[in-house]
Amino acid sequence: MTAIVPSLPYPMDGLEPHISRRTLAVHYGSHHVACVERTRALIDRTPLETASIETIVQASHEMAKPVLFNAVSEAWNHSFYWSCMHAAGGGEATGPIAELITASFGSQCAFREQFIGTATAHVGSGWIWL
Repeated sequence: MTAIVPSLPYPMDGLEPHISRRTLAVHYGSHHVACVERTRALIDRTPLETASIETIVQASHEMAKPVLFNAVSEAWNHSFYWSCMHAAGGGEATGPIAELITASFGSQCAFREQFIGTATAHVGSGWIWL
């Protein structure tokens, strides 16, 4: 089964003070688990039962199965979310991504302002992707 809740790459308090242990425990231990459980229930005894999570996302979209697509997309999104953060994270971007940010937004400061503004105005969790 590839629809799983992977281990966090840091301890439960590893993102404090930005994300508390309690918040992480609820989001990781409840929300993410629920997405994976919904996905598993929807693919039980189907050819997708042993497929990778990426294959399930793609197949559910192609098969126009929005309930499965939403569940598995949330499961993938949560796994991606956890892997994007770490205790020593933050700071200015460097290398090719810094160049792309500057080319697209004018500066890292301008990017940060637009990113925060978009996230703040987003209904829901406020988490957005670049």
